[in-house]
Amino acid sequence: MSTRALWSAIVLTGLLIFGISVAAAQDAASQPWLHVQITAQEDGEQNVSVNVPLSAAEPMLALVPHRILSDGQLSLAGRDVPLNVGAMRDLWRALTEVGDTEFVTVDGEDETVRVARVGDQITVRVEDRDEEGSETVDVQLPIVVVDALLSGDGDTLDVRAAVERLGELRGDIVRVSEEERQIRIWIDELASQ
Repeated sequence: MSTRALWSAIVLTGLLIFGISVAAAQDAASQPWLHVQITAQEDGEQNVSVNVPLSAAEPMLALVPHRILSDGQLSLAGRDVPLNVGAMRDLWRALTEVGDTEFVTVDGEDETVRVARVGDQITVRVEDRDEEGSETVDVQLPIVVVDALLSGDGDTLDVRAAVERLGELRGDIVRVSEEERQIRIWIDELASQ
């Protein structure tokens, strides 16, 4: 092989490797990441950050014992769980047909709870107040995730389908505000926070 052909092959190989690595980096950047951030408000407490590609959720589901989760399906039949999944499906269908509304409001001296549908999301807001301080929990769950979770048969919840739908989401899923800490769970395309 001539020197010119050798250098051409080296340059071509280098360009090919560069192109593959750029494509892989773009693919990694475009995949959804699940982030959990716990920020301590008090001195001496630790902050926690977890960044996991959502693609790791499926292998993580495989780690759950088969008697609990089988093929991404969580069966509640025969368990001591006071939850009728069939009734939940019926209730869910009725609620999704209503449109934007506030389903539950509880105003108490120490606690306020609000469950509502706003657009394509179910929002849950709990404010807990006592002499030690206050805590606020905000959960924003897209309707498509609940639809996917309830898409199983009988007394089965389809956890795998719900995780797949999470992969289509971006933004905050859960926020918890307490006196001692802030917790945020969200999905975006950034590998780190």
